[in-house]
Amino acid sequence: MTNEKLCKNCGIVQDDDARHCIECGANLEQQANEHRTIQKRKMMKIIAVLVAVIIVAVGIWRIFFFGSGVPESESLIIPESVIIGIDRFETSLTELSLWRRDLYDEDIVNLRYMVNLRELNLTGNHITDWSPVAHVLSVYGRP
Repeated sequence: MTNEKLCKNCGIVQDDDARHCIECGANLEQQANEHRTIQKRKMMKIIAVLVAVIIVAVGIWRIFFFGSGVPESESLIIPESVIIGIDRFETSLTELSLWRRDLYDEDIVNLRYMVNLRELNLTGNHITDWSPVAHVLSVYGRP
């Protein structure tokens, strides 16, 4: 026999053009279709994994070569001084007391520019949004 196939039910070798097994009578065409379906599913899984790997690789490449995605125009430019409430302060300060200045959230947004600030006293103010001072090591007055 030059063109042979194997019955998946009983393991007997069959002619390639046989439709049913000569030993057990199993439908060889149905077995072939099931085999093709399984192969297609395996191939789809492989393709899905490859696509996922490519997406992750492109993401890593993009971050590595182009940074976090924040445009340069939106990056933080540190001014020499900022206004907090009604007073001006140098951004190079490492300690600052704004005790009982009657400050609100909108008054302290510029504290984000004070990147050297390590100790800050905001006791006695009306602050609810502490995100502008998240970089400060010691903040007094926080609830």
